[in-house]
Amino acid sequence: MAGDKDDAASKHDTGPDVNSPLYIHASDYPKQMHVNDVLTDNNYADWSQEMMNFLFAKNKVRFIDGSIKKPEKTAMDYMAWMRCDAMVKGWLTTAMEKDIRNSVKYASIAGEIWNDLLERFGKESAPRAYELKQILTGTQQGGASVSAYYTKLRGLWDEMQAVLSIPRCTCNGVHKIVELKEKERLYEFLMGLDDKFSVIRTQILAVSPVPSLGNAYHLVAEDERQRTISGDKKPVTESAAFRTFTHGRKEGNSNHQRDRPTIKDNKRSEVVEHCTFCGKDGHNREGCFKRVGYPDWWPGNKKRDESKPKAACIETNTSPVPGLTNEQYETFLKHFAGSGKRTKDDPTPTAFMAGKTDFEDDWVIDSGSTEHITHNVEILENRVQTRNEDPVVIPNGDSIPVEGKGECTLSGGAKIKGILHIPKFTCNLLSVSRLSKDLQSVIMFFPDFCVMQKLHTRSLIGAGECRRGLYRMGMFGTKKKALMTTTDVWHKRLRHASGDKLTRIDFLKNVSFNKLCDSCSRAKHTRLPFQDSEIKTIDCFELLHCDVWGKYRSPSFSGAYYFLTIVDDFSRGVWVFLLKHKHEASKCLINFYNLIKTQFEKSVKRIRSDNGGGGGEFTSNEMVNFYGEKGILLETTCPHTPQQNGVVERKHRHLLETTRALRFEANLPKVFWGECVLTAAYIINRLPSKVIKNKTPYEIIFQQRPDYEHMKVFGCLAYFRSNETKGDKFEAKGRPGVFLGYPQGTKGYKIFDIENKKIIVSRDVRFHENQFPFYKENDECEDDDPLKANDGMYNGSIHYDTEQDKWDNNSGQSTNDQGPSEPNVLNQDCDEESLGPESDGPHVDPGTINENQQAHCESQGITTEPMITIPNREKRNKSQPKRFDDYHVQLPPSVDHAQASPSQASSTVHPLSNFVSYKNFSDTHKAFLAAIDSNVEPKHFYQAVKNDRWKEAMRKEIQALEKNGTWTLEDLPDGKHAIDSKWVYKVKYKPNGEVERYKARLVARGFTQMEGVDYHDTFAPVAKLVTVKTLLAVAVKRNWEIHQLDVNNAFLHGDLNEEIYMKIPQGFAKEGDTRVCRLRKSLYGLKQASRNWYQKFTNALVDLGFKQSRADYSLFIHKEDESFVATLIYVDDVVVVGNDPIKIQATKDDLDKKFSIKDLGNLKYFLGIEMTRTSEGLVLNQRKYILDILEDCGLQGCKPSPFPIEQNLKLDRADKEPKVDAGRYRRIVGRLLYLQATRPDITYSVNVLSQFVADPRQPHLDAAHRVLRYLKGTPGQGVFFPREGGCSLTAYCDSDWLGCPYTRRSQTGYLLLLGGAPISWKTKKQSVVSRSSAEAEYRSMASTVSETLWVRWLLKELDVDMAKPTPLFCDNQAARHIANNPVFHERTKHVEMDCFFVRERVESQEIEPLSIASTMQIVDLLTKGLGTDQLRFLLDKLGTRNLHAPT
Repeated sequence: MAGDKDDAASKHDTGPDVNSPLYIHASDYPKQMHVNDVLTDNNYADWSQEMMNFLFAKNKVRFIDGSIKKPEKTAMDYMAWMRCDAMVKGWLTTAMEKDIRNSVKYASIAGEIWNDLLERFGKESAPRAYELKQILTGTQQGGASVSAYYTKLRGLWDEMQAVLSIPRCTCNGVHKIVELKEKERLYEFLMGLDDKFSVIRTQILAVSPVPSLGNAYHLVAEDERQRTISGDKKPVTESAAFRTFTHGRKEGNSNHQRDRPTIKDNKRSEVVEHCTFCGKDGHNREGCFKRVGYPDWWPGNKKRDESKPKAACIETNTSPVPGLTNEQYETFLKHFAGSGKRTKDDPTPTAFMAGKTDFEDDWVIDSGSTEHITHNVEILENRVQTRNEDPVVIPNGDSIPVEGKGECTLSGGAKIKGILHIPKFTCNLLSVSRLSKDLQSVIMFFPDFCVMQKLHTRSLIGAGECRRGLYRMGMFGTKKKALMTTTDVWHKRLRHASGDKLTRIDFLKNVSFNKLCDSCSRAKHTRLPFQDSEIKTIDCFELLHCDVWGKYRSPSFSGAYYFLTIVDDFSRGVWVFLLKHKHEASKCLINFYNLIKTQFEKSVKRIRSDNGGGGGEFTSNEMVNFYGEKGILLETTCPHTPQQNGVVERKHRHLLETTRALRFEANLPKVFWGECVLTAAYIINRLPSKVIKNKTPYEIIFQQRPDYEHMKVFGCLAYFRSNETKGDKFEAKGRPGVFLGYPQGTKGYKIFDIENKKIIVSRDVRFHENQFPFYKENDECEDDDPLKANDGMYNGSIHYDTEQDKWDNNSGQSTNDQGPSEPNVLNQDCDEESLGPESDGPHVDPGTINENQQAHCESQGITTEPMITIPNREKRNKSQPKRFDDYHVQLPPSVDHAQASPSQASSTVHPLSNFVSYKNFSDTHKAFLAAIDSNVEPKHFYQAVKNDRWKEAMRKEIQALEKNGTWTLEDLPDGKHAIDSKWVYKVKYKPNGEVERYKARLVARGFTQMEGVDYHDTFAPVAKLVTVKTLLAVAVKRNWEIHQLDVNNAFLHGDLNEEIYMKIPQGFAKEGDTRVCRLRKSLYGLKQASRNWYQKFTNALVDLGFKQSRADYSLFIHKEDESFVATLIYVDDVVVVGNDPIKIQATKDDLDKKFSIKDLGNLKYFLGIEMTRTSEGLVLNQRKYILDILEDCGLQGCKPSPFPIEQNLKLDRADKEPKVDAGRYRRIVGRLLYLQATRPDITYSVNVLSQFVADPRQPHLDAAHRVLRYLKGTPGQGVFFPREGGCSLTAYCDSDWLGCPYTRRSQTGYLLLLGGAPISWKTKKQSVVSRSSAEAEYRSMASTVSETLWVRWLLKELDVDMAKPTPLFCDNQAARHIANNPVFHERTKHVEMDCFFVRERVESQEIEPLSIASTMQIVDLLTKGLGTDQLRFLLDKLGTRNLHAPT
């Protein structure tokens, strides 16, 4: 080796030494596959030979035989040796089965793998030897070639030699054994030969001495070759046409030979096929029926061997013609139907003699002719003129001379040789005998047609029809294509064209294509035509068409996001209701029914809406009960078929077109879109329509023509009389406004007061219809931003200048916006402008309507104008008592939950107040909980900029960054890019619940950084949640102090070495300034920021005397005599625990000097976890986190569930179920994953749900919603860390065998308790399929042992005594026996590594497996869905607490 090193060093300039075993070619990689078959339990001999050859070729054999030892780590060639060894390990493991690979994947070097495989598979195997011997005994040639038979025997002999090898020896005894082995193989070879080699076998055995195996093989192979060459000779046949006679023309003429043929037949020049399997002529090995099986049509008494497959030509759908399907046979019958029948135009039947009858150029098939004959020389190829050819004798005794011979290729591709040219013939003859021999075919005759097929494959060669008593072969052309191939094949060949197109092809004209095609049905399925819309009702309000439009991106002036459209089918009148929420549509529809009943004395018979109404507003339980009570028939559309509700869909389009026209004309802001829609409906109801015979909807409903005199230009300037002069005679009497439509139930106009930004209703109005206050030259509406519109300009209140001015409108609710809860009255005594109701409130997107469905869109509709309900008495002002002025009060709804009913629309049946209580907490803790619930943290800059507190927080953040020298303003250099930034807002609280500060954090968008350019190393450890819970559990049991610190601008203390540029933060950039920030120090969001800050904080703690934990690098421990202080860091949040208050305070002071530290006092809220310390211990829950999830998902009012997942529910991929919003599903699952930190009861459910985040379907979302419903019932539940119970560690493990329904993998679950405090739990699907429940349980036990060892390590560093073994409770007896019993048996061969791992820990007294009853197994929570009773029992056993549970 030393010489190798010196030689390598001397040649470092000339390149690598390719002859060195340490050389690796550039094309080599570990996943290369260099053997024919992977290693299994039965092929080690072949596999090892191939692998050894490959390694020898690669010069790597010395790595597996141990001749190249592993060098020391200090050696120069250490890394090269390790690289080569890793490459060899990759080659070996790649060429193995997965189970074998898993058993050797932890080997350190390649030599260990090779020796392990040799030990396991390379030894003598008696069962395999017996099996090989049995195969050898039964091996026969069986019609195979001699070469194939010998090759098969040679492989068996070689494998037998590897299994039972002859020991090495130099004496002559071994040579005799080898000779006997050779003779034994010779006898085995001769015994298996077919009977046709019996002669050569006898000759070989008769030779003395007996020839060697190689010579015997040579003799047998030569005999086989001779048999192949010497085929039987074909006899010469006579030539005749139409039963040719063999005697001479005159009986007494002795000069003529009696037996001579009339035409001499030359010997065939073509080679006849010979089968090497059965030894017969006329077919080859591939088509030999003896090998592939006899078909059903084969004549004779051959009994079919059921073990062999049927011949490939046999169809399952048989017909009278073998080899043809019923479909092809029916095509024949259809094509030849009636061809053999005579008609009145056929000539008189005549005997066909001497070929004197003219049949044009058809080929007549004749079984009495011995030769093919033609009179047409033009069709012959390779014609040869003959002089000595004997004449052809015909049935009447005449002889016809032959002038030549040739070949002819028929149009179907068949080539016919030896055709005699006889000009005196007037027809063309085909000899049946010659056709069947030359083409190896069979010809079958039927009453109307004949068929010619290949003898062995039964493929169609041609067909002919029977005309005038003769069979004529005329189907070799295009007609053959239709007959030889089934109709579905032609259908598939021609890209699944329709039957109409296919029948226009010449040879497919008579073929019918009416067979079902699944591909066409799935690919070409189109929508059926919709019937023309027409009025089928005979009276108003018999049929109502309903739909909801929205949600619009910005609210209307009244706060509506949707509008409900109702269209009467008979009159085509339209009513529009503005809605704030979609669920208000149900109430609006009920009120509208009551209005029709009262005002028109009519009943609604049918209501038609979309399927589900987009949100179930028309199909809810409440509405279904209403329909049943009123006898109304509900008609819904098919899914995704809005065309079936086309009347209201087209009305939506008409409404929106009119609305846009009104808004564009007056240039109104978008905030008035609701008033535009209401006015559009008012106008449409007064316009004639072709659908109702050019009448107006208003006229049909009220039986009178509408009046148009009061109508004005929408959005024009209007001066109204002002009553707000307050007695001042010099105040203005008129005020300018904007005309916004016609109020319902009032003889006046709706005017928008420009000065006071409110809507008033007045009758004293002067209009200027050519002037528009909102119109600006070349400008659009000035407030497309709805926030700007609502904040700066309008407040949504409505003022009346009539006698109703005395009514108080300061209650905050607009009288023009009564909502669906108050019924609107349609007064027939009012003007004609008061036709329809208005309310606030839901959707079907008009964009789904096709433009082709626009027919009569302008003629469909009736109107609804804004309906304003005038109260009969003054409303009382409501205010809360003065004693609550200093508190944040949210009054609970007045609902009788004992007798909840859907009619209680103002509240929810299941409010959160039923499940969350604060009676168990002190006043200070109540204040803290109220504070974290009441303050809303903005998520976007435009939200925060409206609040002065957040503005000030952002200014302080910028000042701190500039003071710290985080950046300098520079121009962006060429070739560099600047990353963006965003603001993150957080409220920090004091222990008493007061707001400590509003914290605005500037975060760089580090995801735009490029690795190697903007950053290098990024890894920075954070504390594991298991470490956090373990540290808190120990602190509670030892009554230690627990404090929390917050580092101001933590990441700014990290150094930055890379050159990074960032855009100026949002809200602080000056107009026209193109400079960017050159970052000098680390900033939140940078990929390297966490690592830089962590390194700096670590150095600071080490300088203070803390030692870094080896179990968790985020934990730092300080021990001195009896003093113990531990510090845990999670980014910029720090937890300090210990028994020495002086040292804790000193640590705080020292850290504050190096970093700006905020002391948050006792730990109460950490990483979204609420911590409540009682006299009994510490409770950890995530109440606020759960409430936030419910609020974001809109499930605050849902009905709670008593369990998180249904019992025995097995979710699969549900490929046939509808898809759901994947982003929404992933957000739910992602938030539930973090919720597992304090909720072990949902761990199994979340594990199941997380398996479907790639392609979530409806059942998966339903299961996720059930988890949320379960959480709503127990939002304050959490884990409890008791003070009592000591610090003993206990473990539980369990598994759900084959729990996954589609991978059949088992589920592992474990739980660790520290003195009764749950500190670690997990649910995980196992990586491989377990073959038994014991194997699954043992894998679970191994995972639990691994986690237990780590926790024991951590507890030792926290000064917890771990002298006693940790009890491990398992309810599987087999798994416990395997762990305790050192005997390795069959059941454990698949978990061998886990066996040794667990057994070592049991023997070292670290783990003690114990039994537990299955009903008491707590880990059932983590491995399966449980019923309510068992779930509550196990949670009580676990010790969970719910301090927020109402009493």
